Amino acid sequence: MNKSISQENALTKVIKIGLIFWIKKQCKEISQVNIDLKGLRLGIRKSILSKVYLNASSINFKDIKINELTLEATNLSFSLNIKGPIKNSVTINKEFKIKANIKLNGSQIISTLKSKNWLWLNEWFKSNLLNGKEISEIKINNEKFIISASEQTQSKQEVKRYHIETIGGNLYFKDIENSIKYIFPIEESIYINKVTINKDLISIDITSNVIS
Repeated sequence: MNKSISQENALTKVIKIGLIFWIKKQCKEISQVNIDLKGLRLGIRKSILSKVYLNASSINFKDIKINELTLEATNLSFSLNIKGPIKNSVTINKEFKIKANIKLNGSQIISTLKSKNWLWLNEWFKSNLLNGKEISEIKINNEKFIISASEQTQSKQEVKRYHIETIGGNLYFKDIENSIKYIFPIEESIYINKVTINKDLISIDITSNVIS
């Protein structure tokens, strides 16, 4: 029995390391990755993990800068190859569902919006929330999302204040001054459950289907 437990623990360790390598391949940057596995069922062609818990920080995922990520994946189907390099030992086979909490600060949001992949989203902010002006600073405090912006040729700052709300899985910016709401553009596969602001971080709870 002890040998069987030892073998299972060794195999679980290999799967954990393989999953961490797979996760790191999806990100430009990621640090302090912690992972926990539940309900491992091994098969010849595919294996199943009923749940995977992950916590990581300092993440760059497709130029989205994230302060901290907590994630739970369910019914993760994967193939295991223990003959090759350990970094290629796990291959995700199909779509899986996640619940996640993402935390971001103002500077990370600005860095994301200024990146090449998200310039279209930067334009959305300018057109909808900032009267065509450029973002210069984002502050997140006192349950408010505060954006400072200016014309490129002017140094005078305009400050806009918003509440952030979730309705029916969508995220809205509500102008505190006039109560006008602007729906944030987001992929249909992502459902926003809750948004909270605590100190200098915005915390977003989502559910989504992920295609490997």
